[in-house]
Amino acid sequence: MQDPVDDNGRYIWNTFYFNREDNRIIVPKQQRGLGFTFNFARPATYGLLIALLLLVWLLARTA
Repeated sequence: MQDPVDDNGRYIWNTFYFNREDNRIIVPKQQRGLGFTFNFARPATYGLLIALLLLVWLLARTA
């Protein structure tokens, strides 16, 4: 497996990381030190995003 940080071919529109061979859900962004992104090829990513959005929505309702 290639280093996903240096593999520009795995990014769609230079933003969305999509690599079925990479088992990680959260991966470093293309430019080191700028944070992390999700591997949108993993089904668990979508569950995690939905859970995060629900959490933000619930917290916003209580504020």
